[in-house]
Amino acid sequence: MQDGQYSIYYKDKLDASCGKLRADVEANYILRIKQVEPGYLQIAFMKGFEQFLIASCHPTIEIPSLPIQGDEKVEFTVINDAQYGMCISQNSLPDKDLLHILDIASKAGGCSTESVFQLIQTHIIRDLSIILLQELENKHELKEGERILEKNSNRVKLRKGELSDTGVSVSILDMKRILDDALGDHFDSLLEDQWLAIRSEKSYQNTGIHFTCHELDKQGELSCYEQVFHTCTPSQDKQIARKIIKID
Repeated sequence: MQDGQYSIYYKDKLDASCGKLRADVEANYILRIKQVEPGYLQIAFMKGFEQFLIASCHPTIEIPSLPIQGDEKVEFTVINDAQYGMCISQNSLPDKDLLHILDIASKAGGCSTESVFQLIQTHIIRDLSIILLQELENKHELKEGERILEKNSNRVKLRKGELSDTGVSVSILDMKRILDDALGDHFDSLLEDQWLAIRSEKSYQNTGIHFTCHELDKQGELSCYEQVFHTCTPSQDKQIARKIIKID
């Protein structure tokens, strides 16, 4: 992969009925990724590590603001093994300030430092998996046009490829029915709107939408990624949004 910086936005929103708590979390942060040697990536948070940490722990651990200066960088070394996958190198954690931050977070959440570390690792690897195109299905089939990947009475999954002067985009739209014999659903309405439903203000009762879009440049590297996840039931409305943009 090419070295670069990526601006990342993440939002997790939950509206629950019946007097339950409403939980929202947002994070904006910038990652610098550099391959230091084969199988090893240096990940540096150029901005927003505090927001990233709070969002990574939510909702498992609720933590307050943390003592991180705005211009302070936090770095990790990630081992990227073709057979065993990715993990953060324990040898990259000698920073006393970072260990202090993890200690504060663990005490605030009433859990171990290891639990906080595992949540951070999960989210770092998730971002890296997207940037390295590991989550792009059939990445070698970047053809233009739309086709059905799966279709039955409770689920329809579509794939759309689009070519442009700057590269190619691959979008996946996965639409599901959430079964509820008593209240029914708006799955048929969702199927009618399809791609328009991603930006729609409509509430498609008892349905789930998962949309992803990978935009690749002429070199086949990720230039932009977008994810929208939305489920709507009588008891709760849950939305997750993620956007990654290569800025350098």
